[in-house]
Amino acid sequence: MAAAELTPVEMAIETIVSVFVSHAGKEGRMGTLTATAFQELLRLQLPNLMKDNQELTDVERAIETVINQFHCYAVKGQKEYLTPNEMRELVVQKLPHLGKCVGPLDEKIECMGDPDEAKLEFGEYWDMMGDAAKGCRRK
Repeated sequence: MAAAELTPVEMAIETIVSVFVSHAGKEGRMGTLTATAFQELLRLQLPNLMKDNQELTDVERAIETVINQFHCYAVKGQKEYLTPNEMRELVVQKLPHLGKCVGPLDEKIECMGDPDEAKLEFGEYWDMMGDAAKGCRRK
């Protein structure tokens, strides 16, 4: 059976994790960045972060993709948050491969409360994407 093609969001998360892992643990514990390693990551992978009209690096494009997906789903109703149902829809449609290896992500969505009234703001969404990446990295 051929491996299923990753969605743009899944590829973005994979890029972010791969770059982090390539810089982590150089000066200490695996899976962590020292201040020096973090500065090196920023210098090499995010040189255009604060500049206009520059070609983005792979990591910058990956971050932009993850951010844009939040806004695509949060735009429904002109708001800056996702409901649990919208987050679940995003996971099913945009993370079909990552969603399968990350049980805690679905558990976190369940814990949000009423599927139509609870609110997941961007910071919480970013944390969930990080949890998805960590969960798949462990597999």
